[in-house]
Amino acid sequence: MFLHNPEHSLGEDAPARQAVLAEACATLNAAVAEGLCAAWGIASWTPSTLLGLVDATVPKPSVLMTRAGLLVGAGQLDASEGLARVWGMSDSEVWGMSPFGGDSRAPVWDRVDPRVFLRDGNHLSRVQAAFRAAYHLPQVGSVVVGTDEPAHLGDLVGALADEVDERTVRKYRRLLRDRSPGQ
Repeated sequence: MFLHNPEHSLGEDAPARQAVLAEACATLNAAVAEGLCAAWGIASWTPSTLLGLVDATVPKPSVLMTRAGLLVGAGQLDASEGLARVWGMSDSEVWGMSPFGGDSRAPVWDRVDPRVFLRDGNHLSRVQAAFRAAYHLPQVGSVVVGTDEPAHLGDLVGALADEVDERTVRKYRRLLRDRSPGQ
């Protein structure tokens, strides 16, 4: 069960926001303890708004799901990884979503070649390369996508065999941070 975009329903007052988030997390923890669900997580489109609200007193979700991929800004990448650090989450407990910014057929994927993020990805499509790179922007163990085309899923799974060039990812992150320090 996911607490979906809690940043939209926490209110305006900072101390109250933290209390509401902690209460929601505690309620979901209790649901797991009572056998009402097997696990719970937080799906956040804007994790930067949650980062200052989470500390050791807020129950840890089983999964943190945030935006992932080349279209995510530096601030959101840092916030996602910051939340994972505060909760002591491993990569497998952090999931990425929306790796194509909502549409794998968007014009951006014709203008940008994400294959530069892979060690030897020239045999992949740009969409496949963007999907594979999304596992490192931020660092996640799984990436969630939706499609009504089974062949599309097969193409994406096929991209997982390729290796990401960590040096290029680090360089890209530096470029993002340098370009948007206030983001």
